[in-house]
Amino acid sequence: MDELVIAPEPGTYVYDPERGEVGEYVAREVDRAGPCARIRPVGGGQEWVADLAGLRPATPCERLRAVLGAANAGRRWGR
Repeated sequence: MDELVIAPEPGTYVYDPERGEVGEYVAREVDRAGPCARIRPVGGGQEWVADLAGLRPATPCERLRAVLGAANAGRRWGR
């Protein structure tokens, strides 16, 4: 029997262990491999598709690191 995977609310920060990155959950999709999620990088950029079952909520420390990293990257590039 398939395991039930509950998707987070859109806008939730999640950690993708396959990429080792925190991103913002956008939407649930289903492809040939099963349920997956579209994730947007913190601070914007190219979205990626992740295994929905592998995602977990980002810890407060991970969220802070991602937000500050995006803010600092923007300062370096004049945003």
